[in-house]
Amino acid sequence: MARNKIIAATAIMLASVISLTGWTTAMAGNSSNASCKIRSSKTGSGVRLDAVVTASGPIMGTYTFKVMSSDGSTRHAFRKSDFSVDSPAKSQLFKTGVDLPAGPGYQASLEVEWPEGYSSCSSSVS
Repeated sequence: MARNKIIAATAIMLASVISLTGWTTAMAGNSSNASCKIRSSKTGSGVRLDAVVTASGPIMGTYTFKVMSSDGSTRHAFRKSDFSVDSPAKSQLFKTGVDLPAGPGYQASLEVEWPEGYSSCSSSVS
């Protein structure tokens, strides 16, 4: 009789551990992270700046891409938009860019916000 109680108690503990592990795994599987980068490349008449956002897991949020002249006197680009992706795989969400004339230089910033977090990056081009 005592042996049956020990087996039953062990089974209940094991079921609890399996249940908790399954819950933790499901929660981890739903987490999403986004990262950003700004790429610059020379063109025939100046420079191109590309804002790139990459994410792992389903995610939705908002991005803001700004480009100013280095001295802050002129805004060359401002884009703010929502984004959404359903894929659980890591993927490039979007890439948006702006072609700029040769000049004294530019400051670019990209901010990405989603319910669970925030990412930002910036770049200077001369």
